[in-house]
Amino acid sequence: MVETATPKIKNKTAYAVLDHITGTLPDPDGTFCEPLRNNYLRSFRIILDSPAIGEHLRPKQWQANVDFVLEAIETNATEDEIDDATPLSREASMSSRYGHSLSMRVSQSSGSRITKVTNTVLEELLGAMRSLSAITNAPLVSRSKAICDTLVQYLTTTARLQETAFEALNNVLLALLTEDVSLAARTFSALVPIMRMLWTTRSSALREQMLSTLVICRDLVTAVHGRPGTVDVSLVQPLVDSMISEYTSRGDKDILQLEDIVFHTTQHSHCLRLRNFCPTSSRSLANTATLSLIASFLLLLHERQDAPMLNGLDEEGPRKKRKITSLLREALEHVMAANHQARVAYTQIVLFVLEQAPAKSSLVLEHTPAITSSLTDEDGQNVAWMYLLLSR
Repeated sequence: MVETATPKIKNKTAYAVLDHITGTLPDPDGTFCEPLRNNYLRSFRIILDSPAIGEHLRPKQWQANVDFVLEAIETNATEDEIDDATPLSREASMSSRYGHSLSMRVSQSSGSRITKVTNTVLEELLGAMRSLSAITNAPLVSRSKAICDTLVQYLTTTARLQETAFEALNNVLLALLTEDVSLAARTFSALVPIMRMLWTTRSSALREQMLSTLVICRDLVTAVHGRPGTVDVSLVQPLVDSMISEYTSRGDKDILQLEDIVFHTTQHSHCLRLRNFCPTSSRSLANTATLSLIASFLLLLHERQDAPMLNGLDEEGPRKKRKITSLLREALEHVMAANHQARVAYTQIVLFVLEQAPAKSSLVLEHTPAITSSLTDEDGQNVAWMYLLLSR
């Protein structure tokens, strides 16, 4: 009923409903009134999902709704963490009024019900936060720090509904790149370890949101006009390792395919350049973005060996330097040494590296004899990618 009525009601009515929900639903102790909770939160989220209503919110109304959602996320995420930390089969010892010890066992069905209710509440709250952060004319900067801190804390402590939290954060990060770069850098730095832990997830929606985060914040890491990035590139090295490991362990059909790409040439050049590739599906677009990000970060880590040490040569410096120097060479060695499934993936990574830094093609020359010998491989897909590699 709410979905049907929302497009028809006037903005004034919608704002009155939002004010009623934020003023009535919370109890004095900070929790929600249980009989009203699910229906009110669902109505709250559906109304905010309407762009026509959200874009006409006054700044103070938008800020009040954001404050309500953030406080509710903090409260319910904390309760969810407590529920998860408590075994479902725990036994609590209670004292009766006669002094006898009573043993109480919490059933699994009760714990399941609590988890389901918490999931519903968090789903509606995060959905509302996503809609509030997506409003084009919203004063995001006025609440950006609170939103980033709350959602990063949520992702750190709660292992569910992460894709919605990342989507809301991406909306905020886009605005921060032009309004508050230092906050964007701090938020991205806090997200990097979280993304490293979540990168191997089976959820394609979550990985796509994390890809969006990396694409948005890539310029915070890369150097611009000779200046170092705002975020230290060494921070992303564990994430790059996870990205490479995950991509090279995919099945043959899950990596970038030749049929997913449309090749183009120009009048001035007949070389099939990677920047002229045109992904033809959402999957190929995601694979292209993944390979491009891996290549960018690999190059930054490789070039960091020539950067001067800011704090002098410490005892860990040489070890880290050797590790960074070997990243590109390791990828090249895997092109020849890995099994078939991983070999094609590593070849694609090297291709994207060479597209972004043609000067690194000298590293490929060292392996030319081995690459040439692999052209007799019976696998046509592997041979095709090898030919593209040699064309660099």
